Amino acid sequence: MNNVIINNLILPQVLECGFLATTNPFFHVRRTAKFHVMIFVTEGCIYVTEDKTDYEIKAGQILFLKAGINHYGKYEIKKGTKWFYVHFDLEQGTVQSKTKILVPKKIVEMNGTIIETKLEQLIQSFYKNSKEKELSDYHTENILQLARSKEFLQKKDNLFGEKNQEANKNLSNLEKEILNNGALKPDEFLKKIQEIMNIEEKWNCNIKMLEILKELCFWKKEIKPQKISLATKIALYLETLDNQEFNAQKVSDYFCLSYKHLAATFKKEKNISMQHYHQKIRIEKACKLLRTTVLSIFEIANQTGWNDQLYFSRCFKNTMGMSPTEYRNLPLTY
Repeated sequence: MNNVIINNLILPQVLECGFLATTNPFFHVRRTAKFHVMIFVTEGCIYVTEDKTDYEIKAGQILFLKAGINHYGKYEIKKGTKWFYVHFDLEQGTVQSKTKILVPKKIVEMNGTIIETKLEQLIQSFYKNSKEKELSDYHTENILQLARSKEFLQKKDNLFGEKNQEANKNLSNLEKEILNNGALKPDEFLKKIQEIMNIEEKWNCNIKMLEILKELCFWKKEIKPQKISLATKIALYLETLDNQEFNAQKVSDYFCLSYKHLAATFKKEKNISMQHYHQKIRIEKACKLLRTTVLSIFEIANQTGWNDQLYFSRCFKNTMGMSPTEYRNLPLTY
């Protein structure tokens, strides 16, 4: 059996992920992929053959296809089938570890579990920047200004620090090319800047995938399949929106349910309104930024979805019982 093997020293690299629903019958493509494939069917059934072994992936089941092994569809996949998929790499390179674990080839009874919710969050995180302004929109004459912008320099400091020597080395080389005023072609420069600006999101996606693989490897030992309530799904979704104001319509659109129903369900189970829960999440993020960064109060307000610093300070004090500045000046305890 061709099992995917994870190494405790290797972080998976998410190459692509998504949720698909077929509108017409089709056969799974024949290929020998250079990446591993995770398939999680939520409705219908997917048929795939790997190395002469036939697999039937029904609703609520997960199958992993190993990189380098030919797989294809022998039987037709029916209209209306829905599934999550993740393409990921586990390049071993020269890294060696005694801790290697087989990922189960096939796992059943997964619908409604935390894995389904985590896959939704992974996909949302993976495509988070898809609607944001592309760096290629900047004119050539703005390139050096962008490179020295507060946003870019702040991201550079937050992402690299001393954590990644290789990234630091690459960034230092890029900065030298920037300062040479023209040593780097505009298109090449924009591509490199885009990569740096996206590193944090890519890192977060890879960590999310590692958590999914880890939970699946120890599924029987650690957790039992269980239904995740609608209120908990709402709470998990709101936690991803800690950088913006509460938007009832956005929540309603995401769950395809009326806001009135969502609000009543959430309040009944969590004993707090969605707005107050969301504000609590944003305040908690602000607290973390106040104690772990040198960002100004205004910058922290913006990063947690408040455009008005005074209003942010008032909300913060109502929740924490002190102003942001007073909170920042509290003595650290260990």
